[in-house]
Amino acid sequence: MISLLSMLISLLAITNPIGNAAIFVSMTQGVTRDQTIHIALKTAIAVFFVLQIAVILFYPLSHAMGISMSAFRFAGGLILMKVGFSLFSGTTDHSNFNPEEHKDQLANMAITPLAIPLIAGPGAMVAAIHHADVLPNTLPYMIGSVVIIAVAACIIGLCLYATTLNMFAKFLSKKSIVGVITRICGLIILAIASQMVLDAVKVFMS
Repeated sequence: MISLLSMLISLLAITNPIGNAAIFVSMTQGVTRDQTIHIALKTAIAVFFVLQIAVILFYPLSHAMGISMSAFRFAGGLILMKVGFSLFSGTTDHSNFNPEEHKDQLANMAITPLAIPLIAGPGAMVAAIHHADVLPNTLPYMIGSVVIIAVAACIIGLCLYATTLNMFAKFLSKKSIVGVITRICGLIILAIASQMVLDAVKVFMS
């Protein structure tokens, strides 16, 4: 039981639901409340499946293909850099998109970059794999690890959903405040991305 609780705490610490909720706000400006809720739900589901697949398939599959976690971290860092630069320069302009293209982009946002690599990135995958590996290889613990990942995904989804509640509406309606949050979050994402790339390079050089 303590091992499962440790797994939950580790996943929540690494996925940082509250911090990523602020980034979520920055990335969903100009999106309707219904669409935002849909993106939050889809992101939570994506996080669950990404971490579960990581536990079951990613480690043996990447090992068989010769792909290290450092390489995955490097690729994820590059993806986040693109997102960070976009946010830091201001809210993305969708005026040149037709409605269908905009709808497709919103659908993809929940998967990339929100679920991968921002929330369920290499760090979260490694944590999930590590804790699942040290747990006893019995059915109750296997089911327990699935439940823990589901609970973590639900908490993440609730934090993202909380940004759509009325108590935040007045605060988020002020474009100047949102602009500051957007640029700060862009800078944070750039820092996270840079650290991911630097860590990957450091492992490669060592």
